[in-house]
Amino acid sequence: MTKQHDQIVDKIVETVANFAGRQMCEEFPYATTGDVGAESIDGLDAAVRTFANEWIENNVRPMYFSGDWCEPENGVGPWEAYEAVRFGPSWNGWATPLVTRAVAERIVERQQRIAREHPGIDARLLMWHNDTLVVVEEDESHYADLIEPTEDGLYDVSLGWCWSRLDRMTDLHFRVCLSNGGVRDYSTTS
Repeated sequence: MTKQHDQIVDKIVETVANFAGRQMCEEFPYATTGDVGAESIDGLDAAVRTFANEWIENNVRPMYFSGDWCEPENGVGPWEAYEAVRFGPSWNGWATPLVTRAVAERIVERQQRIAREHPGIDARLLMWHNDTLVVVEEDESHYADLIEPTEDGLYDVSLGWCWSRLDRMTDLHFRVCLSNGGVRDYSTTS
C-alpha cells in the first residue's frame, strides 16, 4: 500500500472516531472516556480501517480491466483494456465491471470485429437493441442474454467472462478505452 493510501485510511478512521465520540457523548452525557472501554474503540477502529481499505480498493484505484483474449495479435503492441465506473462483487474470483455505454460499445465493436475476422470462432455475438445490450451464444442454443442499463446508466459486462483488474496485473502495457469514449495508454509495473 502507498503512503497516500495509508493517509486516506487514517483520515477516514479519525473522522469516524470523532463522529462516534460525539455520538457517545450525546447518548451518554455522564460517561467519561475511561467508561467507554478501549475494546469498543479498538473494535470500531479495526472495522473502519477494514471498510476504508475495501472502499479504496474498489473506488479509488484506476478501475481498468482486461481479459486474456485482449492480448495484442502476435504479441506486438498494447493490450486492449477498458475503464469501469465500478466493480460489482467478484464472480469466481473474476472482476465484474460496470461500464458506461461508450465502453460497452467498444466491447461490442471488438467482439463483432473478432467474429468477422475469425469466422467459426467460439464467441458470443454482441449487438444493441435500443439501450439494451443483446448477447447471443454462437452455438446451437443461440441463447440470448439481455443486459439492461442500471438506474445510473451503466452496463454489467461481466458476461461470465474472466475479466481481470489491471491493478492486479504487472509489467504489461495497455490501451484503455475510457468511460468518456477517449483512449489512454496505461502501464502496470511490478
